[in-house]
Amino acid sequence: MSRKRERLVVVWAWGLLLGLGIFACSRQIGSGVLASDSDGTKTLLFTGSSSIRMWKTVGADFPEFRTINTGFGGSQFSDLLRLQDSVIFKYTPDVVFVYEGDNDIALGKKADWVESDAKEVIASIRTRLPNALLVLIAPKPSPSRWHLRAEYIETHQRLKALADQDDQVFFANVWPLMLDERQKVRGDLFTSDSLHMNADGYRIWKEHLRAVLKEECGY
Repeated sequence: MSRKRERLVVVWAWGLLLGLGIFACSRQIGSGVLASDSDGTKTLLFTGSSSIRMWKTVGADFPEFRTINTGFGGSQFSDLLRLQDSVIFKYTPDVVFVYEGDNDIALGKKADWVESDAKEVIASIRTRLPNALLVLIAPKPSPSRWHLRAEYIETHQRLKALADQDDQVFFANVWPLMLDERQKVRGDLFTSDSLHMNADGYRIWKEHLRAVLKEECGY
């Protein structure tokens, strides 16, 4: 098989997997998430790639809030922008949590490209949901992508700089919390694929994001 044909096959397969992820997402979102917030309960919307999609306990982890999970596997910032109407603006959340950048870097995008796509996502959310707060979750470390850590760290710096420009945008840096005393990624936080988190990994995310909600968002 020629290299050109191989690239076409890879692009086709990635698109198919992304489409399946979006379909699964739409199947998982129940009608209850569209309920009125007239009781005063704040709504948290979590969206982004598979680390969000696979967070099965997100409702139990934030029991005092109404939670919506529209994560879809394999996604990048550019995919989130393309599908924003169905995964973000279909709802009226008080806080939007975005997890992207992980797959962007793994597929060869540099930090400046990720930053550019993130800017568009931020601008769209701030324009269409002007009263909502936005939390950018740092692309996490993982054993399978540890060799890309320099690009991840530069991406973190750029995302934090974007957040620092707007009082309603925050950066949740989960990266250092998932490293050991030698500053290496903790393998015990991941499933057998060395990419997706297990319950211990999500526990770290829960604790940190709850702290961000309380200390920075005022919730």
